[in-house]
Amino acid sequence: MQVQAGELFSRLVTQHRFNPELSVIRGHNHLTQVYSINTGDESLGTPVLKFLRDHA
Repeated sequence: MQVQAGELFSRLVTQHRFNPELSVIRGHNHLTQVYSINTGDESLGTPVLKFLRDHA
């Protein structure tokens, strides 16, 4: 999944001049990231809330 994310990031930057923010949530995979929402684990919730507040 990280390889595909890197390829997508590269294409967005080179082909569309878009510079997305890419984050790696250590200790999680695509399922445990979702399962961590509304728990004591803030490794995903905090960055998501920051993103939402910064782009509201």
